[in-house]
Amino acid sequence: MEVYPGSMFSGKTTALIQRVEKLNYTDIPYKVFQPLINERDENVASRLGFEIEAIKVKDAEGFLSHITDKDLVVAFDEAHFPIPGLCSAVSGLLLLKKNIIIAGLDTDYRGEPFPQMDYFMRHADYVTKMNAVCAVCGGTARRTQRLIDGKPAPYDSPIILVGDKELYEPRCIHHHDVPGKPS
Repeated sequence: MEVYPGSMFSGKTTALIQRVEKLNYTDIPYKVFQPLINERDENVASRLGFEIEAIKVKDAEGFLSHITDKDLVVAFDEAHFPIPGLCSAVSGLLLLKKNIIIAGLDTDYRGEPFPQMDYFMRHADYVTKMNAVCAVCGGTARRTQRLIDGKPAPYDSPIILVGDKELYEPRCIHHHDVPGKPS
C-alpha cells in the first residue's frame, strides 16, 4: 500500500493521478474511487488540471462491489472522509494481494489526525508526506487552516466541511490558528 497524506493544496491528488496514469502504459487493470460526499468534482481531479475517471462510493460495500478479481490496483482519493468500513475493506484487499494507493488529508483543520488516514499510514509500505506552501509566510505548510469570513475557524466547528479555496488555505505550524483549542 502506498499512501499520500498531507495538507490541502499539497499535491496529494496529483501524486495519486500520476501514479495511476503510469498504469495506462501497461495491461494492469485498476480502479479509482472517491467518496460520494466529495461534491467538488465528478472524477478525481487535481488543481493542476489532471483528471482521472473515478467511481463515487458512500460505504465499503459500494466500494468492494466494484472491484473484480482482475483489478490489481485500487486507488482511493480523499480517503480522510469517513467511509464506514473502508479500513477493513482495504485490509481485506491487501490480503488478496491488491496494490492499494491512498491519498487524503492526514489532519483536520484542528491539526488532529483523521482516523482512517492514521490507520492507512500505519499499515502502508510507502508513505510520501506531501506539503504545501504557507499562505502567510511561504514556509512549509503541513496544516490546513479553515477560514470563516477570512478568520480562523474555532475549535468547535464541524470537522467535515467540503470546500476549497473559499474555506481553506495551507499554513505552517507557526501560522496555523484554532481559536478555543484546548491546550
